[in-house]
Amino acid sequence: MNPSKLICGILLPVLAGLSGYLLGAGRNQTGRAALLNRTVAAELFHAADSFSEIKLTRARLTALADQYALLAQEWIVRDFAASRSSPRWDGGDENSNVSAAVRLLEEVVEELRDTGEDLRLLPLLLHALKREGLLDRWLEWYLGTLYAHPTHPVVNSLVEQAVAIGRAAGREAEVAAAFRHLQNIPARFGGPAPIPSRLAGLDAACRGAG
Repeated sequence: MNPSKLICGILLPVLAGLSGYLLGAGRNQTGRAALLNRTVAAELFHAADSFSEIKLTRARLTALADQYALLAQEWIVRDFAASRSSPRWDGGDENSNVSAAVRLLEEVVEELRDTGEDLRLLPLLLHALKREGLLDRWLEWYLGTLYAHPTHPVVNSLVEQAVAIGRAAGREAEVAAAFRHLQNIPARFGGPAPIPSRLAGLDAACRGAG
């Protein structure tokens, strides 16, 4: 089951339909009133059909993401039940169920980038990375999301983990710089109060590390 092929198979039909709509929208801008009325009616119908395809594609992407999430969760649970109950701190085991879940989720999240489903799967990927002790990769995904989607709830919800993992990985200064970037986003541009007041002490500690 190749995530790339499945996702492309879902996206191609809707892109073709949307292209047809956009091309059709430019036709028949002049002419007699009767012809114009018929054209408008046809284009509206075509637009509704195209947007229905977009909605259907969104539902298919969500269902596909859910399937991969369930598969990854199953592998993580197997690892928990079979071998250990606490996270690794040694860089992981390439043959473990969690490593398989990480590889699957990284591929799927990358393929679903900018669809919204990537951000929905990100917490599960970060959980698997942390459990497998892949701290540098955890920070790469978290910090990449912070810079690309600074107002997304997953960024603010994992601040404490980012501080702890930054310390464990020896990358406190990098985490501190990311938090300072977050705090410089004006609220009027959708910037969060990125580091909540309850975490001011942690942010200060990170600043000291920088």
